[in-house]
Amino acid sequence: MCYLKVVGSEAVCNTADEAIQIFGGMGYSMETGVEMAYRDARITKIYEGTNEINRMLSLGEFYKRAFVTKELNIGKGAKSVLASIAANFNPFKSGFLTREFML
Repeated sequence: MCYLKVVGSEAVCNTADEAIQIFGGMGYSMETGVEMAYRDARITKIYEGTNEINRMLSLGEFYKRAFVTKELNIGKGAKSVLASIAANFNPFKSGFLTREFML
């Protein structure tokens, strides 16, 4: 749940920042309404815990569930991802040994 807040607040902040960029100097004036959107978007990174704290909490909860309590079975998923990469990877077709890289 923490990670959803982080992703959502980052998206809102990026959108408000782009709006400021589009409006230029007028983006900071109260006439456009963009300045209020930017202030409101910026505060979403802070309330209910800062994004940095929420990232650490999410990662800590993942590690606890995966390695301590074994609620998540990531070993099986990791093996299937590695097997899929090994089966579909051809370095001569799309990897580092393609003609463009060899020239």
